Amino acid sequence: MSLVLMSCAVVVNLAHSQQSEAPSNDGWEIEVSEDSDHGHSHGEDAHGHEHGHGDSNEKTAAVTVWGDRFEIFLEHPYIVAGEPTPFITHVTDLQELVPRTEGQIEFVLRLGTDLPIGRVAKTPVRDGIYIPELTFPKAGTWDISILIPLDGEEHIVKLPPTEVYATEGGVAEAPEQEEIQGITFLKEQQWKFPFETVEFKSGSGDFSVPEQAVVKGESGPMVFVHVAGETVQPRVVETEEPKDGRIVILSGLQDGDRVVVRGTDAILVSAESDWWSRTRGTRRRGRGSRPRTRCERRSRGGSRSRTWYRGQSLPWRGRPWSRTRSRWTWRG
Repeated sequence: MSLVLMSCAVVVNLAHSQQSEAPSNDGWEIEVSEDSDHGHSHGEDAHGHEHGHGDSNEKTAAVTVWGDRFEIFLEHPYIVAGEPTPFITHVTDLQELVPRTEGQIEFVLRLGTDLPIGRVAKTPVRDGIYIPELTFPKAGTWDISILIPLDGEEHIVKLPPTEVYATEGGVAEAPEQEEIQGITFLKEQQWKFPFETVEFKSGSGDFSVPEQAVVKGESGPMVFVHVAGETVQPRVVETEEPKDGRIVILSGLQDGDRVVVRGTDAILVSAESDWWSRTRGTRRRGRGSRPRTRCERRSRGGSRSRTWYRGQSLPWRGRPWSRTRSRWTWRG
């Protein structure tokens, strides 16, 4: 009980601070990704490569899109034309509420009227996670679609326009992606519990949620809104009295908000852990600092240093790379 009460207090503080058409296959350039997880530990010492610690100017982008059947959450470094770029892609089945554990996905890259480029990732490197390396031959604003076959159908998830820069200098001058604040709730956590959201659509009549989806806080009733792949935000709402196990929400939501209807208890526990970890991290490292792991990889330009946050060991072209495990790290 004390755990839940403390978690509610943390969430209250956060709430106060925040008050298609299928493409044609004609002319595609198809490559096959052979990425796979071989089922063994990817420890740093076991593979003999060195990890350093230090500052890095690496810029990354994070994208979340909810399709009709699948949610896509992916992260990738800012893209330079001609450079292979890893797309760490989390695929969640919104109907079954589970990660995609088998089968291919295909990325289709389009730039204006140029011939589309297709890239196939044959299997996930581990449950729910695909890591294809995509190469964009030209600078410009690209359109990316992800094709996911399932039960004889092909589900298409279209990503927002993606910028590809001509040089590293262009990346250096580009603005950082705006950080989304909230409670960190990792995909690995979401996939362990029943985690379900329902989209709020204004003007569609009464919007009700299960009674357990509403949390009582100092400012009144609150719900959690899934704002990005691994981020949720508490929202203070006005509600009717519970009836038959459900509560009608009268105000406090915006059109398109994805309200968490299953998994609230797990979020509360994560919120408390997140808060305590950030507090300890601030005392140890100084405000605003984040644990990080640097790893070396080979590209056409030679060895390049990349810094990744909040993670687990995953294979990169047959060699492991690491991101420091930490639930308190805000996505950047």
